[in-house]
Amino acid sequence: MPYLFHSNKDDVRLLDCEGRTYVIPPNKAWKVPALEGTDISGPIGMPAYKTFTISDEQMAKHFLREGKHYGLVSVEEKITDQGILFDVKDAGERSKKARYDDQTYLLEQYVASAHDDELNKQPVRPPADVIQGILDDRGLDLQKDFGITPVGYRISEYAAARDEKLKQLEVEKNDQAKEIAELRRMLEKSIKLMERRNKEEPPPAA
Repeated sequence: MPYLFHSNKDDVRLLDCEGRTYVIPPNKAWKVPALEGTDISGPIGMPAYKTFTISDEQMAKHFLREGKHYGLVSVEEKITDQGILFDVKDAGERSKKARYDDQTYLLEQYVASAHDDELNKQPVRPPADVIQGILDDRGLDLQKDFGITPVGYRISEYAAARDEKLKQLEVEKNDQAKEIAELRRMLEKSIKLMERRNKEEPPPAA
């Protein structure tokens, strides 16, 4: 009996081949149902209704294909003395990685297409919402990080905040370096004064 899992914040909604919506909740094992339906076949004007069944295993494969952008993964059930258990920690890590890898692929596809447009002196289309969402989540900016300037470009507020933070860290680093240099200078000066004083003062009488 197949179970699926994802670690998104919200429910994932997917359609089956009949157009019905399935709501898959986050952070818990979801039991994949089999699909029961009816089909119409026979000569024109003489329909003959037939029932059909798509197994839960086949449905699981369908949902895994359709839900790859959401990091949908399979999770195995383990029957123990305490009941049925699921390794949701492992499934959560795999879901997060699957979602990250898929987003990376989508972003790379857009960046490659945008570079092709620039090489061909064509206007670069703005990123779709899903691509912009990836950029925002990762604090990336198309122009600063990829050298791409799409139509209607404006610097990402996330990237602007990142750059401001980096500038602030650089200022703090420079200030610390100056403080350390000043402390080192004062220490060296104190050592020289002590050495000079020891040379000038006669040793105590025996």
